[in-house]
Amino acid sequence: MTKAQITLDDIRDNFDRRTITRGNDYYLDGRVIAIKKYKTTSYKIPMTTIFSEVRGSGKEIYKQKIFLPNIEHNQVDGECSCPVGYNCKHVVAVLFKDMENYEFDTISLPSLPSLPSKPQKAPKPKQILDIKAQKWLNKFKEVYQSSKEEVMVESRKEFLIYRLFEYRDYDNSDIEFYRAKILKNGNLSKGAILSRDSIFNS
Repeated sequence: MTKAQITLDDIRDNFDRRTITRGNDYYLDGRVIAIKKYKTTSYKIPMTTIFSEVRGSGKEIYKQKIFLPNIEHNQVDGECSCPVGYNCKHVVAVLFKDMENYEFDTISLPSLPSLPSKPQKAPKPKQILDIKAQKWLNKFKEVYQSSKEEVMVESRKEFLIYRLFEYRDYDNSDIEFYRAKILKNGNLSKGAILSRDSIFNS
């Protein structure tokens, strides 16, 4: 079951203060130029997905694909074509705009040329993992959940994380590396993106 609307608490739980402030400025400046919101299903899990466009500080137009929280968790996954790439100020700006336009598919903004004018059924997800890999991933999740409360991580200590992307039409790469840390609320910070050269050639 999906949540009907993104909340300010959801934004605070997923973004640091600086990103929220800058994203709110972009929203107030009217930089969100296109937004579409759909109810979708991914691996039999009901989700709400936003496709949007935000004007950057210059003439750049950045595209976003944002998966909103559902009843089971409050995580926001926002991909963006900007250099940061994930849960950036552009994503925050779109979320504030979505709070303003809270009804599904009734947003009076220009339609994205690459998106259908009417909501369509989400395509069936591709089988990207074989059975053994899926079992390993499930086991990893179980171990992580069981040890989650036992492992203490210093909130100020930075560490390397990576994010896998199923597909990105603006970049041929399917993995990005970030320098991140644990926030006071227990969530990961959005992290600073790192170049592959700095990681593999250091």
